[in-house]
Amino acid sequence: MRERIHEKKKTKDCLICFSSKNVGIHLQDFFICSDCEKKMVNAGVDDPHYLVYVHRLRRVRESLTQNKEGEVPK
Repeated sequence: MRERIHEKKKTKDCLICFSSKNVGIHLQDFFICSDCEKKMVNAGVDDPHYLVYVHRLRRVRESLTQNKEGEVPK
């Protein structure tokens, strides 16, 4: 019988809920767990967590802006 090697799944901290999870999406260097992704997709502007999502997602935008400004011209 063949022996199976199970690789430990690496967990990452979610940008939104700060929990360590291993299933979700990656945006730049950031990770959003699948639970938060679903909540954000279904959130309306009247959702009490909407501003939290917007505030935390600003980190992605700021990272993109910094990377653009730090590019070396070709």
